[in-house]
Amino acid sequence: MPFDSEEGKWKHFKIKHVMPQDEVEKKNVRAYIHNYVKNHNGLYVYKNAEKEILYIGKGKPLKNRLYSHYLESFQPVPGDTKDQRWHKFFLKHQGEVDVFWLELETEKDRQIIEKMLEYVLDPLFTIPSETLTSGVSNHTFKSPMVSKENENRNITNYRFYNYGEELVEKVQAVLGPSFLPEYNKTGVTFFQGHNRILKLVKAVNVLKIEFNVTVTKVDGLTMLTKEEAKVKKMGTCQWIYQGKSLDTAMKLVQEAKDIFLKE
Repeated sequence: MPFDSEEGKWKHFKIKHVMPQDEVEKKNVRAYIHNYVKNHNGLYVYKNAEKEILYIGKGKPLKNRLYSHYLESFQPVPGDTKDQRWHKFFLKHQGEVDVFWLELETEKDRQIIEKMLEYVLDPLFTIPSETLTSGVSNHTFKSPMVSKENENRNITNYRFYNYGEELVEKVQAVLGPSFLPEYNKTGVTFFQGHNRILKLVKAVNVLKIEFNVTVTKVDGLTMLTKEEAKVKKMGTCQWIYQGKSLDTAMKLVQEAKDIFLKE
């Protein structure tokens, strides 16, 4: 296969999926991963010492996905499936693994090549087939059109107007790697540390984003008082955008980030 050769664009490093001795070792592993993949987006392939293909995935950025798999090799990680499928799999396959990765900046390229590799390489980790229905049409998508990364985080059940994972990745690109997403039944919330900045809320007919910092009043933005937010059990979320303009939504996300980092 191309990633077994010194030629081509595939890059390679080794990593040990084992329980760390302490938090310092965990931080060192995170830095080790970053040293190799930087902030690149792309595809990755895991292969064990027996030359078996364990897993094929994609990440934006890669370093977050690779670090999550490292953690999953010895502990449950938020965002895993209810039966902790990823944790169980990587725990079972602890030890030194080869990581091959390829830089790919567009989501379309990552999805297409990921599915091609899965078909050709037949990795040990597989997901069951399932059918997904778009929130804005009657078109039905089969599982090859949906990434494992989606299934891992239950994105397959989310409907963000006519955007799915694409919207999550667009928001992540604006916020940057210091803000991490957490997934639940009603949407995807972005945090920096323990501080929440915004939440993408499942909505079929509009883009809906709840902000925890002040943003400019635009068409589609509702501003709640502290009392109203308390009654609605919204916490510190007082600014809610509901509309169909992706451009407006992304401008609000950028504005929220700028304000958040100044506070």
